[in-house]
Amino acid sequence: MINAKKKPAGSGFGALAGIQAEVLAEPTALPEFISVELIDANPHQTRYQFEEEPLQALAESIKANGLLQPVVLRKKADGRYQLIAGERRLRAHKLAGLSEIKSVILDKPESADLELNLTENELRQNLNTFERVEAVVQLVALHFGKDPADVPELLYKQRRQPDPEVVAYLEDICKKFSFGKWDSLVANQLSVLTLPEDLKTLLRQDRIPYKHALKLRQITDEHQRNLLTQRVLEEGMGLEALTQEVSRLTSKPTSQKDSPRALVEKKFKRVVSRMSPDQKEKLNGLLADLEQLLLQTEQ
Repeated sequence: MINAKKKPAGSGFGALAGIQAEVLAEPTALPEFISVELIDANPHQTRYQFEEEPLQALAESIKANGLLQPVVLRKKADGRYQLIAGERRLRAHKLAGLSEIKSVILDKPESADLELNLTENELRQNLNTFERVEAVVQLVALHFGKDPADVPELLYKQRRQPDPEVVAYLEDICKKFSFGKWDSLVANQLSVLTLPEDLKTLLRQDRIPYKHALKLRQITDEHQRNLLTQRVLEEGMGLEALTQEVSRLTSKPTSQKDSPRALVEKKFKRVVSRMSPDQKEKLNGLLADLEQLLLQTEQ
């Protein structure tokens, strides 16, 4: 699993304290009680996983002592509220069976919402690689008015043709949230956004390190990749062992024309063309298993 990194002194708490002070200084930011049924999720939530045991412990604490720190909301045009910060507290509140939650109503731009949410999550528990990359993409998109889908290309471009304004902003947010060097994040971590969906899900769930996910992506055969991914999860395979296994699976047979897949495509081309999608998927799985077996036998 991904190891938590120790934060430099003053990086997370100082930023959060500053934002909270700014929130509470606003005339409209006095706490009030809002029905939990009127609160919608934060579209910029940077954390995907919330462990059940700590949530239950927080719920018990809230039932016994009340909520010490209010959640932060924004009032929407339809009269409902959008959560800005306090996802754990809101979930724990619901677990405790309470119908209203102490809240502060904030009137700030979306980028401030995301920064507050990001700072809170970094303070409480380090974000994993996928969450960090997505957070940076969202922040850049909001700050420069870009579509998030266009941000990765913009970030890659900074390594070839740096734009001083973009680089300055990247340096600022990477320093503020202890993300390391911006160019290292772009070079080594941004590619997680192009992973197959199954590997993205495992990264979001913190079930595999991102370097393992990048290595598994090299296997283009989905069936083979799923088999090896399952082995990584069950055996706790290290990166070196995984690299060797991926190299073995992706190496081409000595004679490509004599591979099981090539022979089937040549001799049964018409039969294969008439197969249903399910039948083709089953055939591909069987051929992948056969090729893997033959490779293992050759060693």
